Amino acid sequence: MKLCRAVGLTLVFAACHLCLAGEPPTLDEEVAELTGKAPMSRRTKDNLRATHSTVLGMLMPKLAGDDLNAREQAQETWKAICWHAARPGADAERTANAQAMVSRLKPDTPRPALLFLLRQIETAGREESVHALATLLEADDALVRERARITLQRNSSSDAADVLRRALRKATDPAWKVALASALGARGDKGALRDLMALATSRDEAIRLAGAEALASIGDGAAEQAIARATTIDGSDRTWHATCRAYLWLADQICAQGEKRQALGMYRKFLKASGHLRCAAVIGLGRAGGADEIPAIFEALEDRDPEVRGAARAALELLPVEAVRQAVAQRARTAEPAMLVQLLAILSARGGAAELPTFVGAASHPSEDVRVAAIEGMGRLGGADAVPVLLAALTKASGREREAVRSAIGSIQGEGATRAIVAAMADADPGLRVELIQLLADRRATRATPTLLNLAADKDAKVRDAALKALGVLADATALPTLVKRLVAAGDEAGRKAAEKAVVAVCNRIEDETERAQP
Repeated sequence: MKLCRAVGLTLVFAACHLCLAGEPPTLDEEVAELTGKAPMSRRTKDNLRATHSTVLGMLMPKLAGDDLNAREQAQETWKAICWHAARPGADAERTANAQAMVSRLKPDTPRPALLFLLRQIETAGREESVHALATLLEADDALVRERARITLQRNSSSDAADVLRRALRKATDPAWKVALASALGARGDKGALRDLMALATSRDEAIRLAGAEALASIGDGAAEQAIARATTIDGSDRTWHATCRAYLWLADQICAQGEKRQALGMYRKFLKASGHLRCAAVIGLGRAGGADEIPAIFEALEDRDPEVRGAARAALELLPVEAVRQAVAQRARTAEPAMLVQLLAILSARGGAAELPTFVGAASHPSEDVRVAAIEGMGRLGGADAVPVLLAALTKASGREREAVRSAIGSIQGEGATRAIVAAMADADPGLRVELIQLLADRRATRATPTLLNLAADKDAKVRDAALKALGVLADATALPTLVKRLVAAGDEAGRKAAEKAVVAVCNRIEDETERAQP
């Protein structure tokens, strides 16, 4: 009787508890919490693990089903949960999420669902997923095996590197060795150096290349000799070029780490190569070397291959500025035209006002290409003192050289350059005056307005018209009375139209109607 009464009380209490607790949450409610769309209930780690596992269990039939629309919806739901669980500061949720997926990483899990979960573990998985992934590295299904390899490659746990190294030592299939070597290289796993060095000397070309490239990715100088040996083993040209690239890639890596002496020795070995290998070596001289490398870089500047010449210029830009300036200026004195053009371009990019005499001297060179390069350099480096030289060149120049002069003068900033242009008006012939007026307009040289007002009465019609056109751009209200006088005094139709346009342009800039109309 007492037992029956006790059982009855227990059932009553249980019923009361269920009534107070309410119905268990639906899948939608659980998903809303796990994706951050609803506040998360207070849960222990065990509760979190159970909740993620329950929700994934409810989604699994759709993740593995043949209904593609339902599968896609289930995938999007679980991906949203994974991304929310992987947010910073939510390690308990991330662990629970990963553990829920790890429990289903089994050979008998339907393939679509298994492959999908492996992709999600790339984001969420850490050390808790390594053992299950290690098991899948031996799966019969090649795609599952490959997906597990990639997931381990991207797993930040050191245990994942251990698994990949053990798998590489056991591997017998060449393609699988290549894949595992690539994974270890991508991880930058220095613990795999010995194993990868062995691969880099393999007679199998694919394995040899994979080993060399993985070693280059890791970037440890201890791998230099192994990759160097890889370049000496007989094989196809493609593999030879690829292992050479790996060797130079390693040089780039150790140079970036500050081991410039070793890197410099590696780059020098390929200075006599051709094509992209020589380009990489030449640029490497700039990365790792100093002034002592300039002669070798100058030699590359004279190469027939334009890409090698471009690499040499890039190398010079990496070297100390002062050393380059001095060497280039000295070499420019005796260089052939083609070389001189390149040197002037380098000097204009890296030089200063001290190198201006070099450009002034080259501005009268017999070669048009050299003259244009010199003019462009003066535009970049020169100040007002370069303007007279450029104006003198303008009187003789034509075609692209003339355009280069105009552009160079326009590039020189400051009132000093404007004064130099105005001063040149006095001795200029009408044709040059027109050019100078246009230059003042292009410079928006408003301080030249008085000079232009005088030129608006010049005896040469082209000079007058050019001055009036420039005044339409530059003049303000103070110039309007004089402009109106020029309009009234105009002696021909062309002069009247030019003056009229200038007056209208200036009036349009005067807001006060009375001030505008008075002159």
